[in-house]
Amino acid sequence: MALWLRQTRSAAGDPLRQGWTIDHFECRAPSDAGAVRRQVGWVDVVDAVRRVGIPAGDIHAPHFTLVNLETTFYTRPHRLDRVLTILGYSVDVAIHPTHYTWHWGDGTSQTTETPGLPYPSRDVTHTYRHATEPEHDLALSVDVTYTGRYRVDGTAWTAIPQPITIRGAPTALPVKQASAVLVTDD
Repeated sequence: MALWLRQTRSAAGDPLRQGWTIDHFECRAPSDAGAVRRQVGWVDVVDAVRRVGIPAGDIHAPHFTLVNLETTFYTRPHRLDRVLTILGYSVDVAIHPTHYTWHWGDGTSQTTETPGLPYPSRDVTHTYRHATEPEHDLALSVDVTYTGRYRVDGTAWTAIPQPITIRGAPTALPVKQASAVLVTDD
């Protein structure tokens, strides 16, 4: 008996239009034909993880920043270590962040391997060149990319071959222009 496999979604959750491929062959008695139990694949795991949900990254930023000021940003990463039931199997899943793509709201972005740290750290910084108009703040966000592995019913761990990227929600940041003012000693 031939068992067939079809991948219907990519790791990003997008639908795929691929044909069926042979997964493997098994010899079974005709009386066992109805007892074939589909195996869990990495696509099943990614679908289940997306249903459970991986927390999106959120940018920790100051209430505002200034033009030409190196500003510190960070996010708090989340791991997902969980036991899920997928197709009737007990599946251990371990997902952890590997890199962060920062969208600065000014048309630029930056990818780092660290989530940054609060000020005074200079781990993840950005310098804005232009002030925003009043009531027109920049929308910053951070996309977190995860890698992971899983094991079915206590078997050996298997790596998920494609990373999972979760888009972060926007955070508003006004950028102001500071002006020097001369004053007298009076």
